[in-house]
Amino acid sequence: MESDFNRLSEALFQPYVDGWSQARRDRIQLALVDGGPVLETDVTELLMAMSGDLEQYFLTIVWDTVGLGDPPKRAFVVDSRFFVSRFPSPSGCKHVPDMCVVRTDETGEPLELLVVIEAKGNAQVNGDRGYCKARGSTYSNQAIAYPAGCWTSANVDKAKMLWIGPDYAIGHERGPWGTKGLIPSDVTRYDLGTAFAEQEAARERWIGLGWGELSDKLRSHPDGGLVARVLDTWSRHFV
Repeated sequence: MESDFNRLSEALFQPYVDGWSQARRDRIQLALVDGGPVLETDVTELLMAMSGDLEQYFLTIVWDTVGLGDPPKRAFVVDSRFFVSRFPSPSGCKHVPDMCVVRTDETGEPLELLVVIEAKGNAQVNGDRGYCKARGSTYSNQAIAYPAGCWTSANVDKAKMLWIGPDYAIGHERGPWGTKGLIPSDVTRYDLGTAFAEQEAARERWIGLGWGELSDKLRSHPDGGLVARVLDTWSRHFV
């Protein structure tokens, strides 16, 4: 049980992993041994903990997916809350995407937002009237708000938007969230015509990547295969 987890840990940023709870460590260990269940937060924490060559490999996958060239020097995957602490929302919006890829200076301080990453399972796209503080009582959701940039003072106009979700939904005509976001019947049922149009416009910025596809790509890296085994336990229940 310990050997695979220890080997995986060697490819991770130790100060970050040191902050994990024992419960998280146990779930990831069990996932490596017998496919025990993990949580969405376990998966995102694992992706953000990748370091060195493994992190660069993951960034190369991201860059290939969103259609950029090679990852720039000093590009890192970080928790969006860390990024927002440096570039807070002017409106005080509390909703943030799961992860960001940022370019940093030599001290590690973020300089530029490069890619926004939302990691999703079978859950609905979070949204409601009043969801976005910047929009008051009007409807918004994650798919609309994150490209709009209300969650940060940083410029998001040039940032790529990557939605990692169940493989079955990635190519859906509604967007990489499938039918978990707004659907046409919501327009008349809940009077959300404007919001639906906004989601349709935002959909053009989102690029989808399936969990299974990500796992397959990670397996080409020696340590990435261990990460893939954990991701597979996360996505196994998706149908």
